[in-house]
Amino acid sequence: MLKFPFAVICEACGAQTVIFLSSMASSTVICLMPGMYRDHVISMLMALGAACLAGDAIFHLIPHVSYAT
Repeated sequence: MLKFPFAVICEACGAQTVIFLSSMASSTVICLMPGMYRDHVISMLMALGAACLAGDAIFHLIPHVSYAT
């Protein structure tokens, strides 16, 4: 079993906390925007999320295809 140093665990938790707080801050800013502009931003973010998921799936499938031949 691997034993991680305490500093590595603290750095990982700190990085996760920074990411969480930035996402919560951006969610708050988006909720406070005017209606029409907010709808455009949310649509853009949903499209970006779908594209990231599709790209990630393709990159995960490439090794399976190359080893199948």
